[in-house]
Amino acid sequence: MRTRALTRDIEPIGYNLEEMSEALRIHPETLAKLLREGVIPGRKIGREWRISPRAVEDWLASGDGAPEAASDD
Repeated sequence: MRTRALTRDIEPIGYNLEEMSEALRIHPETLAKLLREGVIPGRKIGREWRISPRAVEDWLASGDGAPEAASDD
């Protein structure tokens, strides 16, 4: 089938919840909570979360949502 051949050549747009939680080494429920709260950027398409690796890399580099270090003051 031609359709099946085409879908094999298309890269997925982002990762799903399980794939990204594995990459970040956090529990899927923790990632789902962060996505729902808008801490980590992602989009929900139907029942599935799609998370862009580039958006997560940018989020990690920015330090947004990261716990602040305790001060010695």
